[in-house]
Order: sequence, then C-alpha cells, then structure tokens
Amino acid sequence: MEQTIYRGPHPLVGMTLSNLGSVHGEMLDHKTALQYLQRAEKISEDVFGEGTPHPQVALIWNNMGLNYKDMGNIPKALEYLTRSLQMRVAIYGEDTPHPAIGASLVNMGLLMAKLGNIDMAATCFEKALKKFRGSYGNRTHPSIAGTLDNLGIIFSEKGDYHESLKHHREALDMKQDLYGGKPNVSIALTLNNLANTYKALGEHETALGLFRQSLDIYEAVHGKGALHPDIAQGLIGIGNQYVNLKRSHEGIELLQKSLKMLEEFYGIDTPHQDIATCLNNIAFAHDELKEFDSAIQCYQRALEVWRQLFGNEHPNVAIALNNLASACTNSGDTTRATVCFEEAVKIYQLSPCNPQAHQAFFNLAKVCLLQGNKIKALANYVQGINALQLLPGGVSLRPELVSGLSSAAQILFEGKSYKEAAEYWERALAAHSQMRTAPNVDVGKIQFNLARCYSELGDVEKERTFHEQALQTRLQQHGENNSNVDVGLSLLHTARTLQTAGDHQLALLYLQQAAEIFQVLAESSSESKTFLAATYKSMSDTYQSTGDQGNKVKYLSEMMRTLQSTNQEVEDSVFDDLSSETKSLLEKFPGLRPTLKKAATTVKMLGSWRSAEDLNGAAPLMWSDLLLPRRTMSKPELQLYGHFLADIGAAEQFHSLIKFMEKTYEDVISSEVPFRCLMMIGGLCMGLADSSALMCHRLVTAGMVEVLCGWLENFQDQYPQDQNRSSLVTYAIHTIHNCCKVSDVRPALKEQNISKLLDPYLKIEDMSTRLAALLATSYLTDDDETPEADSDIMDHIINKLDKALQGESRSAEGYSAIELVMGIGTLCGNAVNRTAFLEKSAAALVEKLMEEGDEEETEAAANTICTLLAE
Repeated sequence: MEQTIYRGPHPLVGMTLSNLGSVHGEMLDHKTALQYLQRAEKISEDVFGEGTPHPQVALIWNNMGLNYKDMGNIPKALEYLTRSLQMRVAIYGEDTPHPAIGASLVNMGLLMAKLGNIDMAATCFEKALKKFRGSYGNRTHPSIAGTLDNLGIIFSEKGDYHESLKHHREALDMKQDLYGGKPNVSIALTLNNLANTYKALGEHETALGLFRQSLDIYEAVHGKGALHPDIAQGLIGIGNQYVNLKRSHEGIELLQKSLKMLEEFYGIDTPHQDIATCLNNIAFAHDELKEFDSAIQCYQRALEVWRQLFGNEHPNVAIALNNLASACTNSGDTTRATVCFEEAVKIYQLSPCNPQAHQAFFNLAKVCLLQGNKIKALANYVQGINALQLLPGGVSLRPELVSGLSSAAQILFEGKSYKEAAEYWERALAAHSQMRTAPNVDVGKIQFNLARCYSELGDVEKERTFHEQALQTRLQQHGENNSNVDVGLSLLHTARTLQTAGDHQLALLYLQQAAEIFQVLAESSSESKTFLAATYKSMSDTYQSTGDQGNKVKYLSEMMRTLQSTNQEVEDSVFDDLSSETKSLLEKFPGLRPTLKKAATTVKMLGSWRSAEDLNGAAPLMWSDLLLPRRTMSKPELQLYGHFLADIGAAEQFHSLIKFMEKTYEDVISSEVPFRCLMMIGGLCMGLADSSALMCHRLVTAGMVEVLCGWLENFQDQYPQDQNRSSLVTYAIHTIHNCCKVSDVRPALKEQNISKLLDPYLKIEDMSTRLAALLATSYLTDDDETPEADSDIMDHIINKLDKALQGESRSAEGYSAIELVMGIGTLCGNAVNRTAFLEKSAAALVEKLMEEGDEEETEAAANTICTLLAE
C-alpha cells in the first residue's frame, strides 16, 4: 500500500521493508529477510543520499548485520554492524550517551563474544553500559540490566567468576526492581546466567537450585504444565545440570520431556532451532553414558533439523556435523566420522572466520591419525591453525592454538621433518606465553620435544637449553621430591647433553637422581624399567668417558639386568630339576646358590636379547654374571658351576643367540656389538668345558661344537692377520681340546671330522693355541695316526708342565698339570714322540705329579708313565 501511495523511494517504504526483514529473521527465514533489508537499504540510500548519516540507514545496517550473523556470514555481519555503529557515532557524537550507540555496541559485543574475542566484547559491553547509564541516569532500565548480564557472561568466559557473579546479581536486583518482584522471563534468564557461572565454579548443587528457580518463574509466567518453549528451556537447564552431576539418566528423562513439549508447541514436523538444540543436548547425555548408537541417532536428527532450517552450508549445520562425527569416532566408525568432518570443514571454508571452524579441522585431523593418514592429518591441523588466526583478537584468546601447533609438530617430528617440527613447537611455546589462562597443554613436553628436534638437527646448544628448560618446568610442576616419570626423563636427557659437553660430574649427579626415580617407578611399571635401563646405559657411557672402566661395565650389567621382566627372574625351583651329580655337588657348596641363581637369570635372558640395544649390554652382563664368578671358585666349585649351567640349558641359549646374530647382521665379526657377545660366548665355552664334562656333552648336543668348527673352517685364511677372527679361532680350538679330554665325548667329535679342520693350525706361531690344536688332534686319532710333534712344541709342553708343578694351583698359562700330562700320554701314541719325550726328561715331571697330585692327577700321571715306558 505504501509503495502504491508514494510511487517512488520513500523513508516509510524503507522502514516497512526493514521491519519485514526483521520479522522474517525472527522466523529464521534469513534469506528472505536479507532480500527485504537490501531493498530497504537501497531505498534509504536513494532517499537520504549514499553515505549520508541518518538513523534509518544506521538501523537498517544494524539489522542487516544481525541477519548476517544469524546466517553465519561473520565477515558481512562485522562489516554492517561496524558501519551502523560508525554512522550512529557520526550522527549523535562520540561522547554523547545515546541509547542507539549503546545498542550498536551491545550487538558488536555479542558478535565479538561469538568470535571468541572476549576482550573486545568486554570493551564493547562496558562502553554500552556507560552510554545507557548516561542516557537513563540512575534509573533501572532493561538495557542496563541486559548489558550487566552480558558483562557477567564475558567475565565468566575470562575465568573471573567473582566479577561474573557480581554483574549477574546486579542485573538480577535491577530486573526485580523493574518488574516489582513479579515473575518475568527476563529474571529467569539472569537466574540461568547465575547458574552457569556457579556450574563453571564447580558448585553444581547451587547451579541446580538456580535452574529450578528459573523454571519456577517460567511456569509462574506461562502456567504450570503449560505448553511453552520457555518452560521447555527451563527443563533443559535442569536436565543438562543432572548430566553434569553424573545423573545422566535423570537428565535424559527431563530432556526428552522438554523435546516432546517443543515438538508439540512448534509441530512435530516443523523444524525449529530449539528442537535441534534440545536433540543435541540429549545426544551429549547419551555420549556421556557411552550409549553411542543413541547419541548418533539424536545428533543425526538435530543435523536434519538444521539442514531444513538453513540448507546445507550454514555454520550451525557444520557444528551438527562436527558433533555427529565426534560420536561416530567414539563408536569406532571412523569412516562415517571422516565423511561428516569433511563436509563440516567444507562449510567452514565457505565462511572461514568462524570460532568453531578450527575444531572441525582438528577433529578431522585426529580421525585421519586414527586411520594412519598423517599427511592428511597434518594438512587439517594447519588449516585449523589458520582458521584460529583469522579470528579477531590477540593470540591470548586462543588456547586451542597451542594444542593445534603442538599436534602438527608431533606429526612433522614423526615424519623426520625436524626443522619444521621445531618451528611449530616454538610457535606453540610463544603462543602459550601469551595466554591469559593456561591451556591444557604440557609445556614441559613441548620443551622436551624441541630438545629432541635439535638433537636430530645436530644443534647441541639448543638441545641442552631446551632439556634444561623442560627439567625446570617439570620440577616446578611435580616437585623435586616426587617420583615422576617426566622428571626422570628430563634428568636423563639433560645428563646426556652434559656428558656430551664434558661436564661428567653434573651428568652423573642427574643420572643418579633419574635412577632413584625410575627405581621407585619400576616396581609397578615395565616402561619405567626400560627408562631405568637407559639411565644405567648413560651412566656406563659417562664412566667410560672418565676412564672408569670398572663402573662402565658395572652399569652396563645393571642395564641388562634391569631389562629382565618379572617372568624372567628365576625362582628357587631352578634347583629342582638338576642332574643327580649337580645336586650332589650343590649340597657341598650351598653358598653358591645366589651366584647360580643370578647366572640362571642371565642365561634365561639370553633367549630374549633380540635387538642391538639388548646386545649392547649383553656382553658385559655375561662377563659379570657368568664369567667373573669363576675367577674365585675352587676346582670342585668350577665343576658345580659348569654342571649347573649345562643343566639349565646355557649351551642351547649360546647357540640360539649366535644363530640370531648371524641372521640379523650381514657381518657379525665386523659389527662391534654382536662380536663382543661372540667373544663372551667363546670364553664361556672354553672355561666351562675345561671344568665340566657335562658341559662338554651339552656343547656337542646343542650344536655349539658345530658352530666352533665353522669358525675353524671359515676363518683359517684370515688367521692370524684378522685379530677378531683369530680370537674366535683360539676359543674354538681350546674349547674343542677341553671337550676331547672327556673320553665319552670323543666319538661324537670324531664324527665331525675335526682333525682335518685342526690340521692348518698345527704349525701356527701361537704356541699355546698350537698346543691345544695338537693335543685335540692326538685325542681324536688312533695311535698309528697320532701326529708327530716337533721339538719346539715338545719343549713348550715340558716347560709349561714344569711351571705348573711349581705353583700351588698346579697350572700355568691356561693349562693345568693334569691336562699337560694327559696330553703327553696321548702324544706318546706316536713312537717318535714317545722317544723324544723320554730324551727330554718328561718322565721325571710326570712322576712328580704322580707323587704330589690328588687322586685324579695321580691316576692320570700313572697312565702316562705307563705309556712313556712302554716298549
């Protein structure tokens, strides 16, 4: 009618169009609302002149800004609300307390709050409050009360709950004065705000009481049991609070009641944002109960309502998709979650300046990680970080930025992009330092990870700096007297950097502190056992740097001993299944039980050493637990020790470990770690075979003699030039010689054609090894095939026997008098050798042993005398 009356542009037509736009906006028909508002804008500009300040233009721009905000178009909303505010200031004056300026400031504050820019929101609300109070004086007024409420919400967001409660209470008092103590919906809203602040404080019972007061007011206004959205909202507040109080079933019951009320009020087939919000609350409650199917069903229904209301590209649709995807992730359906998250981020890409956009990107990144797609995860973390940086306001308002940067850095680190990872973690630390409230991020871990990055990049100074920072952060967080794994790790790694820098004393101090922490934690944590082992390894390395070889070996042994799990530590039952001969010996030497038990544990561990790190400490542990104890044992104790290790399967474990190393390493001999293990095994085989006939049998049946024969055959061309291979050949020859001294082992040795393998070593320069090869050969051949010994080796035998007889132990340079005498007797199978021995007066030395030796030595000497003097 107005258009018919006025026929051209007229301010009343513009106002009517603006009002129609506002009505359609209230009906959530934002597209139609925008069309009316744009027509109103055009007419008003035609009437008043483009850019001319006028209250009607400012009002239309204000309404357009609010409509754009509801549409989710934040940049446009910000543009029009800013233009409206600036025009009103231009009209009324910047210092004039005018309610229109106050209203624009409130709308701008609400937009800033939606964007998460709480500082700017607070500033806008405070300015608005000043304008309203300047306009209305000391009178109570709804605009003043409403602004106080808005400030209360902002203070709660900032964590200043005291100020929040103060502003809400002031608003409540004003509203009660305004309405004369009569029930009013506005009072109920303030009670809701108070309840939310108490909820944030953790005072859930107080919050629940306020939500109930709010519902009482709604029912007083609309009638108890009336069908009204306000009453439904009151039920929702109480239902949500029940969920917060872990009374989720009661909460769901109330939320379902409110949903039914809303559907009856608006129509069950009518889409409405209150219905969608209520469905979302019900879904959240089911999620809390881990009732994921029910949660997904409700989130799906909420999504459908939002789609019907706003189409497929509205930010509210993106929020609903994000919620649905999160529930799918919780239920394990990452495929569907990915589809939903991807649709959500596409919506946010259309309107990137959105406070929820980053969360969708981050959530999609997490799902991509679950699916093993780190490249896609990193891309989404980066987009989420960028979305946060698009929002107005300082970094201090974005605690999620720290976690996003840290997560992206972790992916880069795992992908060995250490420089880029360091850049992201340093950005995370810089952002964290600007945070108003500390985000839920482990700063010590970020510093620790930065140190790891710079370690990989070879920047020793930065590595040490960040490890020291991480240590101090963790000590402040956990205290110096608490056994915390993170503190232990920082002590360990800081010590390593100090060791590299040459500060060995401080490094050892930190390592000792780390060891004390991990010793406590290792009692209940296998992971801490591993860390304790690593600490011992670092202590060993540090002592090596100081030249302290004793402590170096000690802590390497401690490392390996620590690595053994509980089920590897042998019990006393290990002594139950021994052979009768071993048990008989054990009865004579019960004091050896602890030593034998420790040795048994180490033998058992041989079966689990299957990595380079394990093998690195294996050799020292074999030395300390298996070889070293033999040094102080008597002859019968050595026999018990050898028998015991034979009974518990030591030979089999030696063989298994060697085969593992041969399979794992292309060249075991040239690889330092496995070679040390071979040397320990070779030395053990030689010593144990010398004292235990039972071990000699086990070395044959376990396949160890076959391994030794392989060394003889494969290394003869490198002997003696290659020191490593020559050492193994020496162990092999002496072990075989010791086994040959056991008569009932010889048949098995003869079957392996060992004499032929020993033949190349009968002329070597090393007289001791040459002697062992000669004696072993003589044991394994018949009398008519006994090799002829040259004069040098005979002199060597006689000189060694003479020295052996002069000592109390009756041994010299690795040979006992009895084995030398037995060797002479064996070599006398060759008549030429027998004659030569007689000429060199060997008989006198043999007779001396027969006179002075024990029963076994006397018997061996008597047999040799008979052989020497035989015709």
